[in-house]
Amino acid sequence: EQKRIDLLPGLLEALKSCRGEFEFRILGGGPQSAWLKSCLGNDSRVALLGRLSGQAYWDALTGLDVILFLSDYEGLPLGLLEAMACGAIPVYPSIGSGGEAYVESVGPQLLYRQGDMEALALILESLSGLPQEERAQLMGRAFRATEKHRGDRYWREFSGFLKDIEEWPRISEVGGGRRTGVGDFLPFGLLARWAKWGVIRR
Repeated sequence: EQKRIDLLPGLLEALKSCRGEFEFRILGGGPQSAWLKSCLGNDSRVALLGRLSGQAYWDALTGLDVILFLSDYEGLPLGLLEAMACGAIPVYPSIGSGGEAYVESVGPQLLYRQGDMEALALILESLSGLPQEERAQLMGRAFRATEKHRGDRYWREFSGFLKDIEEWPRISEVGGGRRTGVGDFLPFGLLARWAKWGVIRR
């Protein structure tokens, strides 16, 4: 429902009048897989790969020219970052999520109004007609946009942050507060009842 796979038949229809050849590799599975197969299973432009894991998943991402989302809503999709890290050019709807900034850093022309299959078809057509050099530039930007998320960079930044904390001046008092009453050892539920009955003050 969130990913809006129901829009795929309309997108394929919109692409019929476009120049260029397209092959859609659909990764993932879910309750609508059977419906998707019944609609698109005989279309030579569509490969239903199902749910992949391990090396098969990474091989599939590495083989993509473009990673396409049709979603109604997202946070920051991990699949988007992973595909971009493999050099896939992102095409993504403007839905007010964390993904737009990453896509815009590759190229603002790669964002489209959610649900507008005609506009999306034009973006895909323009990408298919790009000279190899321009396509390689977009793929390089996609790769660089995810640099801060790659494992080696993460650990460098994390260890640098820990070193910074060690060097900052201490602002807390030495030692902690001492427990002084029986209330410090009671469950919160009991404390709340006691406060309600006036046994202790909040």
